[in-house]
Amino acid sequence: LVVETTGAEGGPRGSRVLLFDTYEWKANNTRHLRALRLVEFNDKRITDAKFIPGTSNVIFWAERQALLKEPSSLFTIDCATGATLDMSRFLKGSAKGMTVDRKGSSVAMIDCEDGEIVIFNTAKLSEPSATTS
Repeated sequence: LVVETTGAEGGPRGSRVLLFDTYEWKANNTRHLRALRLVEFNDKRITDAKFIPGTSNVIFWAERQALLKEPSSLFTIDCATGATLDMSRFLKGSAKGMTVDRKGSSVAMIDCEDGEIVIFNTAKLSEPSATTS
């Protein structure tokens, strides 16, 4: 997984996500990595990405973009199809420290606005399943 920032220097920004097949690749192998999929998000400035264990899905955090009137968002895509599966715009500002549990059922991040840890169910991102101070 490679996330490239696109767009103008002063904004707005977008992101290009490249997904690679590394199943048969070895560090000393002269074979080239095969790109599985290229997904473009012209309105999302992705700043964090994590694979969801036990699935073919990746969860992304995209920062708010005032120039595009695009709010911050947490969303998942299916690596096999490139389709967006679910999205949450619950967090209004910035977030940091995104982590996914080893079962792949929850994602947690720190809301930079109030310092709370916000936990979402990876199968239903619309509202957090818990918050802690």
